[in-house]
Amino acid sequence: MSRKRGRVPFAVCLMLLTALALAPSLVQAKTVLEFPSWQADEPGFAQWWRELIAAYEELHPDVEINLYRIPYDGYVDTMITRLASGNPPDILHLPARFVFSFADLGLLEPLDKFLADTDIPETWTPMQQEAMVWNGETVGLVLLVNGNCLFYNEQMLKDAGVEVPTTQEELLEAARALTLDTNGDGFVDQYGFTMTTITHPNLIAEVTGFIVGYGTNWTTPDGKLNFDDPNLIKGLEFFKRMWDEGVMPLGVNTEVARQYFFEGRVAMMLANAFVLPLRDTATAEVAENVRIAPYPAEFTPGNASNGLHIARGLSAEKQQLVWDFIYLASRPEWQQRYVELVKAPSPRAGVVSDEILRNQPEMITFMAATENIVNTVPVGLEAVYAEFQTLASDAIFAILGGEMSIPEALEQLERELSYIMR
Repeated sequence: MSRKRGRVPFAVCLMLLTALALAPSLVQAKTVLEFPSWQADEPGFAQWWRELIAAYEELHPDVEINLYRIPYDGYVDTMITRLASGNPPDILHLPARFVFSFADLGLLEPLDKFLADTDIPETWTPMQQEAMVWNGETVGLVLLVNGNCLFYNEQMLKDAGVEVPTTQEELLEAARALTLDTNGDGFVDQYGFTMTTITHPNLIAEVTGFIVGYGTNWTTPDGKLNFDDPNLIKGLEFFKRMWDEGVMPLGVNTEVARQYFFEGRVAMMLANAFVLPLRDTATAEVAENVRIAPYPAEFTPGNASNGLHIARGLSAEKQQLVWDFIYLASRPEWQQRYVELVKAPSPRAGVVSDEILRNQPEMITFMAATENIVNTVPVGLEAVYAEFQTLASDAIFAILGGEMSIPEALEQLERELSYIMR
């Protein structure tokens, strides 16, 4: 008995071939949102971003977010070049002190149309208005507000018989007592203090902290240069004394300075709440002795740390997708998760629970530090902060190197700034 083989109809074959041909294009149809950030691998931040991205992708199964790292040193220059050349990333993450430089160039999309029907304006930090509103338009959403605090190693202070400093002069005195050659080989192996001591995006902000600590800033409240203020000069003299007296390691960037503290090589540093997750990288001996105290001055320096933005030039569809991501980040459950992972106060009111305070007792000090901060971004220099930072760094190192006195360096800096200020 013979058996005939069935034939697949031609039309069916054609359908199968068409489906196979279309399959790759179907896979490629997923929208990818590019998201560069210096925080992509930072403790605390990285986990929050990845959890938030996973939640977003679950809500938007046709969208994928590509988070990747660009180092902080050079990050702003990279972003401004990309935006100015018409090649912006989709999700734009910026250090807040540079936001007005981008806004002044017309590179940021106003968010007011998105914010109108949300609870964000009523629940967000007052720093949102100060740091993210340019010419009457909201150009970003603040994610973190910094109030500087004193990080110190309690055991090191006890061993040296040093009290926790409460003024900047006491900070220098304590740093002297805590800078030691512990093994007698003639070289310092424990420093009393650490901070950024090379040309770096954080240098001027940290030096400005000393100036604010003496009750002033580079400019007056109405935006005029303040270079003849004795307290500004006192702040610069204080930094030079710290440098000259050898109480801190030189030639280190911000990341290395923090690393030295959590390695137990340094007794004190001035830092913000988001640095605390680095304690998890320390040995048990160091970690159990890390303590937080208020900034050692009458005035607490700080600023808005960073924010999320929509770059000009994105399609309406992508603008909406990026806004959906920003809005998700603002929700109470994600802001509470931010506090848990980053160990820093949220810009959203009412998300710090009693449980968080029990688990993170330092949060009380961190929250208090953000209540009455003096902004380290000088009034009147917001839109040219990048240029100011470069020129001020040059002036600082001319002072440190003995090439100029403080009055001479300030006089030159004033001439240079006159060309870029409006």
